[in-house]
Amino acid sequence: MRPDVIITDELSPNDCEGVKKAIYAGVAVLASAHFCDIESIDAPFKGLFERYIVLDGQNIGEIKRIYDGMGNELL
Repeated sequence: MRPDVIITDELSPNDCEGVKKAIYAGVAVLASAHFCDIESIDAPFKGLFERYIVLDGQNIGEIKRIYDGMGNELL
């Protein structure tokens, strides 16, 4: 019995090991964490997810940039 998807909010670096185990077990994880741009992402978060979405700090809910898991800009 494992979930297909885990959705969580406000990940901290301490949560990354548990998220990594879930991902390696085949669970899709949707999560948020607070970083102002792709360059400021802490080491435990780098390469953990397939996509990183940066929201616009001025316009609530507006997507500013989308990056792949390696930090390459897609949009």
